[in-house]
Formats: sequence, structure tokens, C-alpha cells
Amino acid sequence: MKKYFPSLLILFTAGIFAFGCNTTAYAQEDYGNYDNGYDNNYNNGNDNSYDNSYDYNDDNYDQYSNDGSNAQISFNDFYTQLAPYGRWVSDPNYGRVWIANVQGFQPYSTNGYWTYTNYGWTWVSNYNWGWAPFHYGRWGYNNMYGWYWVPGYQWGPAWVGWSSTSDMYGWAPLAPGTSIGLSFSVGSIPINFWTFMPRRYLGYHNIHNYYIPRSRYNTIIRRSNIISNYRGSGHDRYAMGPQARDVSRSTGRAVRTTRVVSTNNSRSAGLRNNELHVYRPAVREGSRTTSPGVNQGNNRTNTQRGTTPSRSNTNRTNGATRSTAPVRSNTNTQRSTPTRTQPSTSTQQRVQQQRAAQQRSQQQQRATQQRAAEQRATQQRAEQQQRAQQQQRAQQQQRAEQQQRAEQQRATQQRAQEQRATQQRAAAQQRAQRATQRAQQQQAQRAQRTEQRVERVQQRSNSSSSSSRRATRGR
Repeated sequence: MKKYFPSLLILFTAGIFAFGCNTTAYAQEDYGNYDNGYDNNYNNGNDNSYDNSYDYNDDNYDQYSNDGSNAQISFNDFYTQLAPYGRWVSDPNYGRVWIANVQGFQPYSTNGYWTYTNYGWTWVSNYNWGWAPFHYGRWGYNNMYGWYWVPGYQWGPAWVGWSSTSDMYGWAPLAPGTSIGLSFSVGSIPINFWTFMPRRYLGYHNIHNYYIPRSRYNTIIRRSNIISNYRGSGHDRYAMGPQARDVSRSTGRAVRTTRVVSTNNSRSAGLRNNELHVYRPAVREGSRTTSPGVNQGNNRTNTQRGTTPSRSNTNRTNGATRSTAPVRSNTNTQRSTPTRTQPSTSTQQRVQQQRAAQQRSQQQQRATQQRAAEQRATQQRAEQQQRAQQQQRAQQQQRAEQQQRAEQQRATQQRAQEQRATQQRAAAQQRAQRATQRAQQQQAQRAQRTEQRVERVQQRSNSSSSSSRRATRGR
């Protein structure tokens, strides 16, 4: 027996290890599918399982600590505090989502600005409800609702992706199911999610005055690159935005870091005295009951229509017993050894429903990306046609200019010929005049010589006559 004892001990240890791994895997999968599927929106395609890289005892957990604030909030608080400023509707993919009562609204673009904090670039909203939708959860868009907010449990400075060109910065809200990682790219975000502005205005409080017209976004996105400046891990990871030194080079001024200070209520939130007071309570995931009773399709209990949500710390039951999700605190907690539970039929159904919902979400994202690709292709064809028309107009203009130059040359040559002909006629007239003058001079000279000869002849004849008269007298 002693001889076989080491082998039995090894087998027993291996069995316990396998049992613990299976239990942990099931517990993580069950937790990942918990509560309306919001956590599942942040996985990396690992079959809806919970991200194993996330650990509530990890050092990264404390980066969102409340700095002494013990405030906590539940989904019901989200519902109650946001209801006066919008409407809650039931979405087949995400359950209850919120739509702001603001005309022309776009998240992280309307009525707010960016300030640089120890968390990176943080969105400061001028809405008194901005403490929740811009720092928790995700934003989606469809033709029925427009922009809608899917509640989440993790506070962040802004759940956006950042990009840049040589002279512009851009950002876009992360859609449900979008996670930041190696596969994250500009093309993975629909074009209508983006907002672009010149680099030099980042940090201004009136940045809406400098937004680039959306008609130029197709061209800008083709030369944009993702800013891979991230912090955190798993679905805690968020984009910090451009480095402060890069912004300083672009703006020509130093970027001052604003200190983030937690406050106990949303009314005290705001930027003052170089401190950003934020209301960031820990969300009690286990206390989520829903308002008006429809089947949310995301592990929520059904209530009768017309009832309003009430704060509760009880767990939602739908055929399976579930332990409450961990509540954030500033103290280090130890992970307890999970106990093995068998999934019930309703739990499996919820898992299947959430997988189906995630597949529909992925299909919608692919359809959105396809539409964006078609829009880009249409834009490219339009640009090609425009370039062809511009080239054709340029060629026509060149031909017209060439014809005009040729006509000008012909006119110049004709004028030159006329001038030469005029000069030739003038020269001929001058030659004729000179010839006439020479003929007249010659004629005058001949007449003069004739007169001189006549005079000489007369003189000789006169001399002869005189001589003969003298001779006659002498005789």
C-alpha cells in the first residue's frame, strides 16, 4: 500500500485540480452572462465567457477607486435619475436602453469638451445628467432610436476610440460589443460615430466651433491611424487619447493636468479650481430590477407594466440561483474557492439567448460596416467621377487656351505681314521719289549744259564777227 501511495496522491491532486478548473470555468461563464449582457459586450469573442485576464484583486482594479467616496448606485438609480432627461425603451439585443431628449445629439460631441487628467483625456459634459452616460456603458445607433445608451458598470474617463492624422484628432464612442485591443482599427467604427477637429483646438471649451464638416470624413478616415494609448486590461481597458507632449507640439502651449476628485452626488460634479469633480459611484450589479414589464431578454426579472423600478439588494431570479456580483471597494478582497453548481435549464436558455443577441449585434455591426464600406465605395466613385470631370474640364480649358494662343499668334503674324507690306510700300514710294528727283536733277543739269554750250557758241561766233570787222577796218 505504501508503494502505491505516491501514485494515488498524484491522481487525487490532479482530480481536485481538474474539478476546480471546471468549477471556475462555469462560474466565470455564468458571471459573464449575468445582467443584461452588458459584460458580454466587452469580451474578445471568447464564446461569451468572462475575461480571465480580469481579476478583482488585480492592481488595475484600484485605478477607478472612488478616492474615499463610498457612494454606490444600481441600475434602478440609472433609470430614475435619467428618466427626466430621456426615455427608456426595450431593445431586443440589450434590454433597457436610454435615449436622450436632445435634438441633433451625438455622444462625446454635443455640449461638452475634453480636459486632460491623470486618467488621460476626460470628457466633461455640460449636461447635468452627463455623469452617467459618458462614463459608464456604451453608445449605439440605429435608424429607429438614433443614439441610445446601454448601461454599464465600469467608470471610465470616456469610452471612446481615438485616431489622428497629421493635423487632426478624431474620437468615436465605443459601440456595444466593441472592445479595445490589437484588432481595433478605424474601420471597425462606423463613419457616423466619428468627430474630427484640428489638433490645435484640443482642450478648448468651445470645440464644437471647430468640428470638421462630416462631408470630409470619408477622406479623413482613409488617412487616419488609431492612437494606441491604452490603460487597463480586459473590459477595464480604455483609451487615454493623444499624449500630452504631442498635443503641446500641435497647440504650441503646455498641457496642464487636471486632478480628478470624487464627489458624493452628481450635483457637485464639474470643473473648478483646476480640479475635475466627478460623481463615479460603484454600481451594485446584483440589485438590478427593471422598470416596465417586458421580457428584457438579458437576465432581468419581469415586472408588471406601469411599475417603476425600486432600489433593491435582492438578486434577480429566473429559474436559477445566482450569487451577487462583487461590489467594488477600496479594500483588497480575497477570491473565495468557488463551489460547483450545475447549470439549470433556464440558465442555459439565458446563455443561448445572450449568445443569439450577441450574434445579432455582430450581424448588425457587420451590416453597418458593410453599409459604411458601400458608402466609402460610392464616395470613391463620386470622387473618381469628379476627378474625371475636372480632368475633362482642364483638358477643354487647355484646348481653348491653345486655340486662343494660336489665334493670337495668327493675328500677330498677320499684323507683322501688314506692317512689312506697309514698310515695303513706303520704301518703294521713297525709291520712286528719289528716282524722280534724280531724273529732274539730271534733266536740269543737261539743260544747264546745253545753255552753256549755246553761250559758248554765241561767244565764239561773236568773237569771230568782231575779228572780221577789225580786219575789215584795217584794210
